Amino acid sequence: MPITADGNWINTASGVAFHPLEPKAEDVSIEDIAHSLSHQCRYTGHTLNFYSVAEHSVLVAKGVKALGGSLNAQRWGLLHDGSEAYLSDISSPVKRHPSFAFYREVEKGLMAAVAERFKLEGPEPDPVRFVDAQMIAFESVDPRVIKVRNPNWPMIEQDPRLKPWISIQCLLPASAHGAFMAHYRELFG
Repeated sequence: MPITADGNWINTASGVAFHPLEPKAEDVSIEDIAHSLSHQCRYTGHTLNFYSVAEHSVLVAKGVKALGGSLNAQRWGLLHDGSEAYLSDISSPVKRHPSFAFYREVEKGLMAAVAERFKLEGPEPDPVRFVDAQMIAFESVDPRVIKVRNPNWPMIEQDPRLKPWISIQCLLPASAHGAFMAHYRELFG
């Protein structure tokens, strides 16, 4: 794709001129997703150690498997934050605000392109949403991730079925990228 002067594109790690407002499935790249998510820190960077969205995504996929989720659900788990590779993330309180409806629509369009590119079936499965929410329970009590649990956060009970699968390591970007790609190959062949 030629680079245009319209300013409505971003340059990805692989050199693609990607149009996040008009995403095309054929422009979505697993390498770009892995690279970007392995360099983005959870909680807008407010962690004690670097803890990437890529590592989080691998743990979500493993958690979905631990709960008996289908291969499609596990794939969704790995790629559930795929839009953030092209859009970045915004903290949840801001993202949920009514004035951020446009952002949520762009995110939805990007996830549709990711789903199409990787042949993810249906909408994001319930087990993915459940495990993603469960990750907050694990991340918020891990002393390497969060310093002080916000007393206003609702206490999420950890599902004991997930404990053997959720092992946060706070991988640095190169290791998080490798773990993400290894899990991608495991799930997608």
